[in-house]
Amino acid sequence: MAQWYDVNRSQRLALDALSEAERIDDWFKRGIVLADAAAVLAISGENTVNMSSEKFDEATELALRFMKKDPIRASSLMARIAYDKAFTKFYMDSDKLFYESVVIPLEAVGLSEALPTIMRILRLASKAKYFYVIYEVAKDWLLPMIDGEKNMALKAKYLSLCANAVLPVSIGWSANIAKEALSLVKSLLDAETLPLYYGFYTLSDPLAYAMTLLDMVPTLANTAYILPRDSTKLLRSIISVSEKLMGLYARSSRRRIKKWMSNGVLAFLRRLGTIVASLKHCPKMHKAVEELASKFMHNARNAIRMIYGVGSPEQILLELHYAYGLSGKDIESAVRHARGVLEMLFKYENNMWVLRSNEYSDLLRRPKGVLCEIMWLLTEIAFRDSSTLKDTIMDILIDLSEAMDQKTYTIFLISLIEKIRRPEIARELLQSIFNVLIDEGKITKKYIPKKFYEIVDTIDPMLARFIVEEIP
Repeated sequence: MAQWYDVNRSQRLALDALSEAERIDDWFKRGIVLADAAAVLAISGENTVNMSSEKFDEATELALRFMKKDPIRASSLMARIAYDKAFTKFYMDSDKLFYESVVIPLEAVGLSEALPTIMRILRLASKAKYFYVIYEVAKDWLLPMIDGEKNMALKAKYLSLCANAVLPVSIGWSANIAKEALSLVKSLLDAETLPLYYGFYTLSDPLAYAMTLLDMVPTLANTAYILPRDSTKLLRSIISVSEKLMGLYARSSRRRIKKWMSNGVLAFLRRLGTIVASLKHCPKMHKAVEELASKFMHNARNAIRMIYGVGSPEQILLELHYAYGLSGKDIESAVRHARGVLEMLFKYENNMWVLRSNEYSDLLRRPKGVLCEIMWLLTEIAFRDSSTLKDTIMDILIDLSEAMDQKTYTIFLISLIEKIRRPEIARELLQSIFNVLIDEGKITKKYIPKKFYEIVDTIDPMLARFIVEEIP
């Protein structure tokens, strides 16, 4: 921004950014800094144009170097370079780079994995006014590939995304693609609801039917801005049927309350949270599906309270699985749920975190049980957020070593690391707490199995060697 007010300051900031880029370990982030700084240098004066060209070349080399190893991030970097070049005298390369950034992930990982990245690339092309790039990508690559998709639900989803992508090019074309997507959704809805009239659902799980229906909602959110009335009409039908199915599950589980803690219900809550979060940009739909989720959560809480009591760990797990689903695209709501759980389960006393009630003390004797799953979900949510919640979770994990004997705590920690799905979270967690645990003598080689070193080695080989050398 500074370059619009002070060219000299703009150049200095860009040069400072280039100096810092040399110390960035992550090649993708370094490439982004190089490309953005090069764009500023290209338009802020003739004396820095040559340097700008060199930095653009460096960023492009990074993208090409990692194209086979990580095609998704490499193509995203290439698209960013194309976008930055579009506003400079090097704009002649932009369309070629945009095309390459789309084709490479399609060939490397296929349509399903590549499409979210391609949508982001096409939004950059739209901002740069490269509408002919969007037209040709959709006409020559995306639509023919989508047409060959056999799964009707996926085909409808892909068409809805494509309809959004081509909206800046042609409203009419976008509407036609959206109509085809909605036609598929309607056919799927009719096919799924027809067995309900004959009572076939009693032979299987009503939640499975409800989830199949609700999985269509993000497709309707994509078409809502293009065809709002048609999309809303279909949403009402999906919510009506899903509500009946979820109510049916609640009634059928009254005599078997422990069914509420089954893996199927917890997976349903995670998926429900994901769908609610995906509708954040579409307020009306978000409100309708959130109300549906609230009713189901209310039934679940009441059922759990009957057997486990108010504020039980099992009730907390229900909340956290739903929050985990939210955390993908609505981290603020997920963090709000997570903080509520922390207040219910822990308190800060005598300069450390302890369990709030003696009723929870039994959790400490089961290192692989409910407490481990609670801390896993809290950790996954907290490490997606930049707030103080992450520091709080790390403090709690360290303070729990005071409440458990060394063997139990080691089993707890290993089980927690095994559950974490994202390697970068596991790496950061280990790096943050292990030094403290080693310094305080809370963990020793005596109780660490060989399996733990193998797990850490897959996450970070250097950290595994450090642990072997430093743990007494």
